[in-house]
Amino acid sequence: MAMTDWSGAESRQFRVMQADKVVRSTATTAGVLPRAIALAIDYVILLAACAGLNGLLELTRWEPVTVRTVGALLSFALIVLYFATLESGSRQATLGKLALGLKVTTDDDRRLSFPRALGRFFARLLSLLPFGVGFVMAAFTEQHRALHDLIAGTLVVRSR
Repeated sequence: MAMTDWSGAESRQFRVMQADKVVRSTATTAGVLPRAIALAIDYVILLAACAGLNGLLELTRWEPVTVRTVGALLSFALIVLYFATLESGSRQATLGKLALGLKVTTDDDRRLSFPRALGRFFARLLSLLPFGVGFVMAAFTEQHRALHDLIAGTLVVRSR
């Protein structure tokens, strides 16, 4: 396993085994740094959206415990739908990835289905355990794939 540069600027060809055939992708995979910046942008957007949502809930006359519970559930649903819907959409990217010219594809350069994007999101939760090791893996794999990419059979590539 060779260490590659963090920018992911070089183009790579790799093979993906699918049943009996070998599929080649010539996409340029995204490096760790652009992926991290895109995720930071997404988190800022989601933080603002969840804060606004919780602020609106504070205006209700519900009990504080109910406001916190409903706010947490709605915020989680918003986050799940944000990633799964945008990554399976026509642009194949969240707003952070769009800002950096990245997109998510399957191993054979196809658009993700919504169920696969949903699975990728929940696999991302595994990447957090323990101590984000699943994310750190991206720095040491040739295609800069994190644990959730390996589980979901996805790649983050440059779209421009």
